[in-house]
Amino acid sequence: MRSILAIALTLFVLSCKSERKQIDDLSNFAPHNSSIILSIANNEAFQRDLKNNDFLNMIEGLPETKDVVEKLTDITTLNPKSESLLCFVEVGKNNFEYSFITKSHPELVKSDTLANVTSFNYNNTPVKEKRYDGSGSQSFQTTLDSIFIQSSSRLIIENTIRTFHSASEVDHTFLKNALETFDPQKQNAIFIDDKKAAAVFKKSMPSFDKFLMGADFASWVNLEIGLDQNAIRLDGIAFANDSLPKILNILKNTNALENTSPKITPISADAVISFTYDDWETLSANLHLYDQRTYAQKREFDNDLFSSISEVSIIYDKNEKVAALRAYDIITTTEALGVKEQPASTFRDIEIFSTANKEVLNKNLYPLIEDTTVSFYAAIGDHLLFSNSQAALENIIANYQSNNTLAQSKSFKDLSIAMSDASSILMIGINPGFKELLADHMNEQSAEKLRDIDLRNYPMLAFQIVQEKGYAHVHGVIKRNRPQTNKNTVSQIASITLDADLGISPQFVMNHRTKEREIVIQDVENNLYLISNQGDVLWKKKLDGRIIGTISQVDLYRNGRLQLAFTTDRSFMVLDRNGKVVPPFDVKYDKKVTQPLAVFDYENNKDYRFVVTTGKRIWMYNRKREAVGGFTFKNAKNQPLFAPKHLRIKGKDYIVIAEEGGKLNILDRRGKTRVPVAEKIDFSDNEIYLYENTFMTTNKNGQLVQIDTNGKMSKRGLNLEEQHFVTSTSKTLVTLSENLLTIKGKKVELDYGIYTRPEVFYISNKIYVSTTDTQSKKVYLFDSNAKTIANFPIYGRGEIDLENIDKDQQLECVVKGERNSILLYQIN
Repeated sequence: MRSILAIALTLFVLSCKSERKQIDDLSNFAPHNSSIILSIANNEAFQRDLKNNDFLNMIEGLPETKDVVEKLTDITTLNPKSESLLCFVEVGKNNFEYSFITKSHPELVKSDTLANVTSFNYNNTPVKEKRYDGSGSQSFQTTLDSIFIQSSSRLIIENTIRTFHSASEVDHTFLKNALETFDPQKQNAIFIDDKKAAAVFKKSMPSFDKFLMGADFASWVNLEIGLDQNAIRLDGIAFANDSLPKILNILKNTNALENTSPKITPISADAVISFTYDDWETLSANLHLYDQRTYAQKREFDNDLFSSISEVSIIYDKNEKVAALRAYDIITTTEALGVKEQPASTFRDIEIFSTANKEVLNKNLYPLIEDTTVSFYAAIGDHLLFSNSQAALENIIANYQSNNTLAQSKSFKDLSIAMSDASSILMIGINPGFKELLADHMNEQSAEKLRDIDLRNYPMLAFQIVQEKGYAHVHGVIKRNRPQTNKNTVSQIASITLDADLGISPQFVMNHRTKEREIVIQDVENNLYLISNQGDVLWKKKLDGRIIGTISQVDLYRNGRLQLAFTTDRSFMVLDRNGKVVPPFDVKYDKKVTQPLAVFDYENNKDYRFVVTTGKRIWMYNRKREAVGGFTFKNAKNQPLFAPKHLRIKGKDYIVIAEEGGKLNILDRRGKTRVPVAEKIDFSDNEIYLYENTFMTTNKNGQLVQIDTNGKMSKRGLNLEEQHFVTSTSKTLVTLSENLLTIKGKKVELDYGIYTRPEVFYISNKIYVSTTDTQSKKVYLFDSNAKTIANFPIYGRGEIDLENIDKDQQLECVVKGERNSILLYQIN
């Protein structure tokens, strides 16, 4: 649960009220004075997403998170199977405690040998108290009917119990309505009320209420949280109570327009915030209501000046602020400013005027613009620029004329994909300046920690609000830039941490919808994961055992939709794209499955044969999971050494099964002997391959053994040690003996180490060969001429898979990283 507060630190806070109980409704048990409420669809997946998110990992060291993160550690001892609520409550000034709420089940609370557990009763309700020696942390647990509650505060637990047993009417309408906005079983969401915002932010940002919009733009916000390894996305709605002085109420009954401020904002700026509206009369009327709600004196507006303005922006740039007004009639607007005198100066053919009306913006546009006195103004395009600094205006003009603006940057264009074209409010933070702008508003300790964080891979963040009738759509995104890659380089593009150590090597599989590749991997606890090529865990499924060999993809229904087929040591399974069993393919066996699943497709028409080996027994099924009665080879005399394999030579099909004791069976489709092999083979640990139209393997003497289609056997020495590897395609032979790798007769002397079996990949008419030294953790990749691919070896701890996983021209490889992580590389 580490880093969970890091999300909250970028947002505002939520309070909610209580209601008479309806059992099984989690919202009824949320503390009435909650500051933050997270609705978590799947706790295990959410923790995994937090752990894998690069941005949250970077900012988790901020001082404000540490005490809360420490309190949340105890949540890792819980195993909820349904949605949960995590509520943060201010108990005492600047002290936040949590309450975790979910449906109870027998396996919810994991054993925790480190905790000292005692019990007490409150209001006739049992409560368990857990304390940890050394850290001083504690938690309290109780169950109210079917609802489990755990809190770091005894006061919160007691208040929850007292409220539950109370006969008085209480109200949770707000939270219920907010929860109904999302599907709690599918989406994670955060609920925010700006009344509590200052308590969170002022601890680290004493001047938070003066920073950008502060907490005054809405009454409440609820947002779906989208987390992947390289991005955080927030999408939801915001609402402003009509009686409150909020920014949303100022923009009420106006329509969002395209934000043009990025076209004049220098890429070197710190931030820009933009407000758009389509009607000045409506806006000015709303500003009068704002004055009434704040008991301010009613102001008189300069309607001649502002009647043609449709966008108001503030550009923050190195301790200077530049206000920009977009006018659809720039000439009339300029005349309304009273430009009669000579300009104060001219910069790059743009006239810069001085003005004595320094409060013109504060007077007419507060609170959209505040604390912004102006001494100079200039016009570029359809924008009027105002600032107290002539140099600041010149900087805007210079960057605008050089096209060195936010709108022209690749980072902004990438970020804009996730945003609406038009918005009522748009805020863009541009690093590193925005990080410094934040730090300037923080206390000294927090500012120091923030400045130490390297955010070069996160050049921008964006937040926008699109005003609608009665509420507004909200979108926010911070996204990691993929590094610029040069030719002949290898770059790591993702690192994915699993919930346990890896059990098998990662493997690419096809996404039949996108035609791109995804990753399948199993951990030592037998959980199978499907991971996108962006590093997002799409699903996780517990299996009954370790997968044997690799996973095959099949199209059982011949409709282009692919399934995953494999064996564990107990079963044969086929899963669909969503990780669900495809009936009737969940076959259990009394005896242990001893070889990987073999999948035959004789005519490439998806009329599959699935072959499972349990000891000496060979099982063959068709694509309906019916036993293939015509296949007569049901029992080998001795246990097969490898999975049965289908090979085709000159249009004829052969099934090869090598047995302990040296017998090689070469069969036809019906399991009858097609090629008799009289001589026994002292098999090495290498399978049977098709090579030069023969059946090829090696023996323990290091000899290459070939059998032709008449059963004639030949042997030749390759100077291989007894422990060696061999693999091949129909024309390419690869061997590895000690540290000597041979590819098509060409030799490469590697450093001494412990190497994985060489893998041959045939991609876009090109051969690649890989092997990994598991001692030095180096992955090697060669071409068919035994030449090292540029910038290899790379870091890795096992066998790789190699493919072009997306729509670009570069190959990618995936490999085990640390014990519980996989690494995704791009080869440029």
